[in-house]
Amino acid sequence: MKFVVQEFRDDLKKMLGISFAGIKLEWSEDFEHFLMERKKRRKVKDPETLKYYKGLFKKYLQGKELSEKLIDYVVNHLNKWLRNVFRHYIQYLHFKRKISPETFGWIMEVVPSRSYKLDVRPYQISLEDLKKTLAFLKEKHRLYYTIYRVMLESGAKFEHVLKMFENRGPRETMKFQG
Repeated sequence: MKFVVQEFRDDLKKMLGISFAGIKLEWSEDFEHFLMERKKRRKVKDPETLKYYKGLFKKYLQGKELSEKLIDYVVNHLNKWLRNVFRHYIQYLHFKRKISPETFGWIMEVVPSRSYKLDVRPYQISLEDLKKTLAFLKEKHRLYYTIYRVMLESGAKFEHVLKMFENRGPRETMKFQG
């Protein structure tokens, strides 16, 4: 699908009847409300995130006409968060029925969401560091100590240990040596 979108962009637009002539991007209270209340999946609840999105939008998108040139600009912009703000606005336009489902689908395919690099770097933890950490937790944070001990002794994942704590009865006790 990505290959077709990349290599046959114009043909695909013609086939689908995609047009966005005359659509101007404008930040509004209605768009803010959409972000906070109407958006599917994760709504924007943090005021700082909303402020950041608004700043990006005003600086790079405000008053611009929706076009292929603008889409290319957003896709290639150094700040990858601009893609997210743009995609949110496209969702808003679709919600308001200002663009067709075909146009919506095409733009969402062409403009990728912000990329996340999962760069997990394993590193060795010394036995001494482990002992210090467990001693500190045992003294200062008994609950965390217990959670870590259960994970360490059983090999269970953090989420599973939390679920186990949530489901155990109030009279049940857990004891550990050490």
